[in-house]
Amino acid sequence: MNFFKKETKTALQAIEYAQWIAHAPMVFQATRVMRENGIMNAIQDGGKKGLTLEEIVEKTKLPHYG
Repeated sequence: MNFFKKETKTALQAIEYAQWIAHAPMVFQATRVMRENGIMNAIQDGGKKGLTLEEIVEKTKLPHYG
């Protein structure tokens, strides 16, 4: 079995993929917390205009740094 007969990615691409793998759990957890606390819904309701941090705090009733 010779799975790696020739390189298909550059070293830079390999580093990029490694960083995606390394950071995926943190991105997942941050997104999960945002979903559970209503931040994702607030952002979606904000539409194309978006929301400021103060508007998100007001809509979710979370602390400014919460």
